[in-house]
Amino acid sequence: MKRCAHLVTTLSLLAAGSMAWTGCGSDVSEVGANSADITSSQCQILDVKTGRSMTQADLAKLNDPIAKFVLAGEGCPSDFQAISAKLRKTDVESCADDPSAPPQGTKTRLVSERSQVMGAPQSYRAVISRACGGREEHELLLSSFGVSPNAAALPGEVEAIGADPDSHTFNFYAREEGKWKFFGNSLDLIADGYECKDGACTPKAAGERRCASCHVGGGLVMKELNTPWVHWEGDTTTPGAKELVEKHKMTLGDKADGRELEHVIAKGNQAYNANRIQFLKSKGVAELLRPLFCTLDVNLQSTNDSVLAMGPLFVSFDYFIDPAWSVFDSVAIPRADYDALTTQFKQRIVDARGTQLKGLNNTPVTDTFFAFTYPERGGLNVDYVQQLVSANVVDDEFVKDALFVDFTRPIFSSARCGLLDHAPTLGAEEIGPDAIRSGFVQKLAGVSDPAATAFLASLQQSGDAAQHREAVSKFMQACKARPGKELASDMLTYASHLRRRMRGLTANSGQGVIEFSETMATDDIADTTKAFDPETCILK
Repeated sequence: MKRCAHLVTTLSLLAAGSMAWTGCGSDVSEVGANSADITSSQCQILDVKTGRSMTQADLAKLNDPIAKFVLAGEGCPSDFQAISAKLRKTDVESCADDPSAPPQGTKTRLVSERSQVMGAPQSYRAVISRACGGREEHELLLSSFGVSPNAAALPGEVEAIGADPDSHTFNFYAREEGKWKFFGNSLDLIADGYECKDGACTPKAAGERRCASCHVGGGLVMKELNTPWVHWEGDTTTPGAKELVEKHKMTLGDKADGRELEHVIAKGNQAYNANRIQFLKSKGVAELLRPLFCTLDVNLQSTNDSVLAMGPLFVSFDYFIDPAWSVFDSVAIPRADYDALTTQFKQRIVDARGTQLKGLNNTPVTDTFFAFTYPERGGLNVDYVQQLVSANVVDDEFVKDALFVDFTRPIFSSARCGLLDHAPTLGAEEIGPDAIRSGFVQKLAGVSDPAATAFLASLQQSGDAAQHREAVSKFMQACKARPGKELASDMLTYASHLRRRMRGLTANSGQGVIEFSETMATDDIADTTKAFDPETCILK
């Protein structure tokens, strides 16, 4: 199974039992027992791009807390327990260490695709932050995977992300195969551009820097970014999580959850996106605007209703349209219709072997803990587009003109992504709303492709954002007016397609953010290339 140094379910770093990290026992003697793993020699870190060992001078240039407090100086920690022990000695500003107490400034969140739906402790991934010396929590992140609820010690291999507080970029590391590896920083992952197919893009760097396959935009990755955090704690309690963190508190510190982690990830990504925009200006208009037109990072979303609830399921309109339309509304699926359709379509949660999971009382598991989990546009990209407008790269009308093309396909739109083939060539100093708009108009003139024709017409009509919003509003009303079961059938069919696309990205194109079969439901619905009609909301 491929892993990637990504933080945030994951981060990419995370969920188990079913990888967006490690630890030790319940008293201080565990730290002492593992202290022998801190050798007297300096760390040898393999730079995976150059194939050579990094020097201490190379580490100093990285300017992040992993380089400073874990890898620099004497003593090279060989596993997660040893990393924790070294941080207790080196990272002490505002975190003076008490050997008889858990490490200060340290929080751990556990994620598991199996424990909640099976109703019993299974396997977990852990995401650990350490905020000392005035650092933000997103600036030092560790991830341990395959964490067993019964093991005496936490796993040895670890992935790590350290943030440069000056550039707000992230540096990606892993301790694996008996060595430390450095995979580059955020901008290294995106500098070579992307390979795109059917509206989805993967960094070209993924072939040599595996972290790029999960951190598609170079930022932090938390798959279930927003409530209800379907595989995290936040709106529910994960069986065994409290006990596991308590058992290993001398390494894992305080227990936190997905609700808290969302804000950690969002804050780190917002700071990074500002630098990302400035960097991509040097790469041309197509690369600068790719997160607007194409699918890069993806999050998972679900309803706020657990599989045990009896009322209707409320699905956000972000399922149908891009979040940039700011439609804070939902459609209701009658619970009886949903249950009948999931039975008809043989929906189920399966493991890597294709075996359906069993929950309490040996009941077959048919859905994620919070029902109807589906892929949606990633929060990293949503924020990036907002910052494009704030930075006066494009205006909001241009954003809506672009998103109105194939607007009922908020992700995986080959039509919208293909418009970047007609992006103008502009120098970094020329980039701005007027130059980008006029440049596209010139490039699109005479192009007969339907998407290009529609985009050109929008660009040439000033002040049409209100018309786009009116069309989106009428589409919403058409969705709400449809009979519940008919709409639900189409929604389940389209969700099945989106899930297949996500799994296909992992299997075929190098994107690795969906690591586990249990992450989303599977079913017997035949795949489709259809989308919701913008006037009738019928899948066709």
